Formats: sequence, C-alpha cells, structure tokens
Amino acid sequence: MTLAASPSPAKENQKGTSPRPAPLHTYVVCGGESVGKTQLLASLTGKQPLPENYRGSTTVCETYRDGDLRWTDTPGLL
Repeated sequence: MTLAASPSPAKENQKGTSPRPAPLHTYVVCGGESVGKTQLLASLTGKQPLPENYRGSTTVCETYRDGDLRWTDTPGLL
C-alpha cells in the first residue's frame, strides 16, 4: 500500500481534463555574513538547521519546503 500526499490543491490544465499540481513558489534569502538569514528561515518554516556556532556556518545553499513554498538559504555575501 502506497500513500501519497499532495502539499497543494490540484488545478485543471488548459483543456480542463486532468489535474496538475499548483505552482511552487521559490524564495531565495541572501545577504551579508552573520545577519540572521538562517534564523529567519527557521522562524518562517519551523525547521531548525543543525546547530553550528561559528561565523559563516552556512557554506552551501540549503533548501526548505513549507507547503507550496520553497525557501533557499544562501551563504553570506562578502
């Protein structure tokens, strides 16, 4: 038995015959080093990254999904 969940309601295509998923909205958060980008995304999505206690601890882009929203956290800009 396989269960599948759809995070967003389906929409009909142009002919109105088969459903397709609603579009996914993507937001990218970028800014200077150690300004709180990761903490902002943690507050918005409720998902906590692994704790790291040093400047510039986000070294690669991380993506978080929250319903039909996709949030991308970026390393700090110098």
